[in-house]
Amino acid sequence: METATDIEKKLLELPAADRERIAVAAWESLVSDPEAASNERMDSDEILLAKERNAKLDSGESQPIDHGEFRRITSGD
Repeated sequence: METATDIEKKLLELPAADRERIAVAAWESLVSDPEAASNERMDSDEILLAKERNAKLDSGESQPIDHGEFRRITSGD
């Protein structure tokens, strides 16, 4: 059986679109998992905020930006 480290190594070798799809699926599995929600390292307020932001994207109320735009905005350039 593969370890999480083995899977992570393989994951990081995948194309970006595949890594994104897997990341979204993993995130969605965490936010709906009561055991994960009770984990001290998981901030329930931050999860709620992420769900609200995701709903705004899904409804079209907000528009996504790419990583380059995010970096430009957050770096102050």
